[in-house]
Amino acid sequence: MILDARSLTVAQLCPRRWKLESTEPRGRWHPKALFDAILRQAILDLSIGKSKESVTLQAQAKFRVIAKSPGLDTLADPWTIAGDYCACLETILEALSRQTLLPLQIGQAVKLDKNLDWRVSAFQDDSGELHRWATVERVDADTLARELHSWHVFGDMGATGAPMTLHLIELGTMRAGRRHSPWCKIFKHPVVAGHFRFRARTGAKLAGAWKPVWYADSSSQDPEKWVNLIESDKLTLIHHIPCKPLNERARESFKWQVRAEAKRLASLGDWSEIPMSRPACDAPYVCPWQSRCFSL
Repeated sequence: MILDARSLTVAQLCPRRWKLESTEPRGRWHPKALFDAILRQAILDLSIGKSKESVTLQAQAKFRVIAKSPGLDTLADPWTIAGDYCACLETILEALSRQTLLPLQIGQAVKLDKNLDWRVSAFQDDSGELHRWATVERVDADTLARELHSWHVFGDMGATGAPMTLHLIELGTMRAGRRHSPWCKIFKHPVVAGHFRFRARTGAKLAGAWKPVWYADSSSQDPEKWVNLIESDKLTLIHHIPCKPLNERARESFKWQVRAEAKRLASLGDWSEIPMSRPACDAPYVCPWQSRCFSL
C-alpha cells in the first residue's frame, strides 16, 4: 500500500470518500483545491528555471480548461471564480519570481516496511531539505498549529527525517463568489483618478468611500505594477517558516500510526458498506462525493 499526506487525511476524515477516490474517476474540483494543485506545480516549474511568463500562461490555461470540464464544484459563478484565481496565479507568480527559489524536485517515496510506502508530498531541494508550499486564509497561531500538526508536515518529516521550510501564502477569504485578497483585489480612491491602495500608510483599513476593484475585471492588467503596489503598501503575504527535524521518538510514533492506519484501510470492503462520516460531508467544504453517497 502507498499512503501520502492527502490520502491519509481523507481516510481519517471519511473512509468512504477515501475508498471512492481510490476506485472511481475524479469528478468536479473544489476551486481552491484545483488552485493549490496548479500553483504548486507552477512553483516547481519556476524553481527549475522556466520563464515566469510561460509558467503563468500554462497555469492559467490549465485552470480554465479544468474549470470548463470536468468543472468546478461550486454554486457560485464558476467563470468569476476562475477569473479571480487566475488573477492570483499571475500576481503570486510575479511576486515569487522576485524571490530566490532553490531548485526543487518532487519528493521521493519512503519505504516504511515491505508492504507500505509513504509518498512524500513536499518538494525537496538538492540538500534533501523539504519545502511545503501551501495557501491559507491568513497566517496566525491557529493556522501554524494546523499546518505543523498535519500529515503534510508531520508525516513527510517523520518519513524522511529531514528538516522542512514551510512556505505559507496568505490568500484571503472567499465571500459571495469573489476572492477577497490583495493578490486580486485593490481599492480605488473615490476622487483621485488612478490612485489605488490596499491599506492606509499606517497599516489600518482604508477609510471613506474607496471602491473595490478586482484584477480580473480591470481593463489594464499588469502584474508587475500590482505587486509593486503590494510591496509599497508593505504587505507581507508570503511567509517562510523553518521547521527542525523530528526526533527519533516522534518518527517512531509516525511509523506506528501509519502502519495502524494502513492495516485498518486494507480491511475496508466496498465503499457502499462503509458508514458515512457525516461531520465530513460539509467541512471544510462540500464533499464532491455527496451525491454519490446520498444516492444509496
